[in-house]
Amino acid sequence: MRRTNIISNIILFAVTLSLIAFTVVMISGYSPSNTILTVALYLAGALAAAIVCVIVHELGHIFSAKKNGFKITAVKIFFLLFTVKKGRVSFDFTSPFGEAGATELIPFRRENMAKRLKKMTLGGIVASGVLCAVGVAFAFLYYVLPLNGYCVLSAFLPVSAYLFLDSVLPMINEGMPNDGATVRLINKKDPSMTVKLSVLEIQSEMLNGKSPAEIDENLFFDLPQIREDDFNFLTLTYYRYLFYLDKEDNENAKKAVERLFGLREYAPSYVKNIFLSEALYASCTFDYNEDRADALMYELDKYLNGINDTLSVRAKLAYLMYIRHETEYAEEFISRGEKEADKLTVEGQAILERKLFEKFKKDLSK
Repeated sequence: MRRTNIISNIILFAVTLSLIAFTVVMISGYSPSNTILTVALYLAGALAAAIVCVIVHELGHIFSAKKNGFKITAVKIFFLLFTVKKGRVSFDFTSPFGEAGATELIPFRRENMAKRLKKMTLGGIVASGVLCAVGVAFAFLYYVLPLNGYCVLSAFLPVSAYLFLDSVLPMINEGMPNDGATVRLINKKDPSMTVKLSVLEIQSEMLNGKSPAEIDENLFFDLPQIREDDFNFLTLTYYRYLFYLDKEDNENAKKAVERLFGLREYAPSYVKNIFLSEALYASCTFDYNEDRADALMYELDKYLNGINDTLSVRAKLAYLMYIRHETEYAEEFISRGEKEADKLTVEGQAILERKLFEKFKKDLSK
């Protein structure tokens, strides 16, 4: 895939730079008298085009996802993160780095997963393709528009083309396939995509109220071998960990979380913090490892204190109760964790979290 990435990037930048050069030449035909204003308008047009293109691309995914039986859980647009929980939409600020836009979703049902995922993915590509066609139309409004208007609208062409090609040309960055790569992997029935589809089926079962241990084991284990630095392998290992955790199979849960801990360097930052938080919980409970727990708590302190979800509450409570042996605020943490569990969109996850907090209650009453 590395070779494909290189070729795709060469095409992406060659086409984009060519279109920038084309629109600049077209603008110069107006013989602009104020170069600074011309450049400022062109850049303003490029910024506006980027915002519009990212929003429309994600709307394409959202519309297609709803038509194909997926539940939207979060949408990122630059530095804004919109989260959907229990039918309520909230927003927060997030890092502007990484992908400009992203849509997170969970399938409502398991059947025809590959076909439905492909349609959902193509929704964003088609939306970007339409905007690219609009950009072409804007670029050929030469002398139809006044100079200032043309400066703004002509910038739409290179920006829309860049974002369309960035979506449609198959590329994998940090183990994550873009839309084009996703469609290609589905068509090839790639082993990594087979794992991803199985993970989506697990998520669907959990969304519909099954805890991990109640789900067919074949979805977790009857799968092809894939590279350990593949994001889908990391995700599958995480769900295997939840499966063992729910079954109270501490020995295998320890092996799974140890694998996640060892592969943390391959995980995106937001996923890495989840893996490390689970490693902290494991180190404090069934895999009692005081030194690692102290080290992880030090590393995660800022993250855990900056977020208030079931996992962060559970990890902090485990550290307080089993490593620091402090129970003064345990009941408050348990109450907070259970309230956060009630807010979870995925009922199967909520069931598991409530079960884990029940264990804290039993230990606290001893």
